[in-house]
Parts: sequence; structure tokens; C-alpha cells
Amino acid sequence: KQVVAFIYTNCNQVCPIMMKTMIDLQKKLPEDVRAKTGFLVVSFDPERDSPKVLKNFGEHYKADDKWVFLNGSDDDVRMLANTMNIRYQFAEGGMINHSNVISVLDESGKMIEQAIGNSQGEAKIIAAVSK
Repeated sequence: KQVVAFIYTNCNQVCPIMMKTMIDLQKKLPEDVRAKTGFLVVSFDPERDSPKVLKNFGEHYKADDKWVFLNGSDDDVRMLANTMNIRYQFAEGGMINHSNVISVLDESGKMIEQAIGNSQGEAKIIAAVSK
């Protein structure tokens, strides 16, 4: 399964909470489930979130080899976000207003769960990944 979140590295509100939640839930997964679970983080902000910036971001959160950090063209990110029912819009001062959601995809890429990207949603994500 894949646990997926959309973030941007300059966010100082929701994104750090989502990343902490994902790191915490990875640690809480049973070892056999953890071994088969990937974590995907997609940037809303490909202009500022270069591969190097994303690599440093992952290192900051001590993300292991089960994590992938992606950026892409604005059109590709918007299409993927829309497909996953994630909404976002650019705001003043470089801010991005966005959905605070963590998603779980099964092995075929079908979405099986979405929950708020904080400690309240963590149990739902863990249950979905562990099924």
C-alpha cells in the first residue's frame, strides 16, 4: 500500500503536522505491514520544491528508504491532486491553501481511505494500511 500526502516545504502550519503524523504512523505500523508500505509526498510547489529541497526536507524528518518525495509540472500536480480529491490554491505571500488529507492507496492504486492529516486521522490511516 501507499500512504500519500500533498505538501509544500515552505508551509509552517498544516504540512509539518501532516509530516509528523505520517512519520508517527509509519512507526506504529506492525513490522510486517511497515515493510510493505510506501510513503509518497507530492509537492504543491514544484517551482520552489526542487528535488534537492525535497531531499533535504525528507532528511529533516528522518524519512527512510520507504519514502518518495516528488515534484512535477503544475499541470501534472493539479491533475493528480484533482484525481485524489485534494484541493489547493495559491494565496498571497507564497502561501498555498490546501486540503489537510492523507490518503491510502491499495496495491492496484485504488484509493481505500482518506483522513485528516493529524493525530485524529492517524487511527483510520493505520487501520486502512493494516487491512
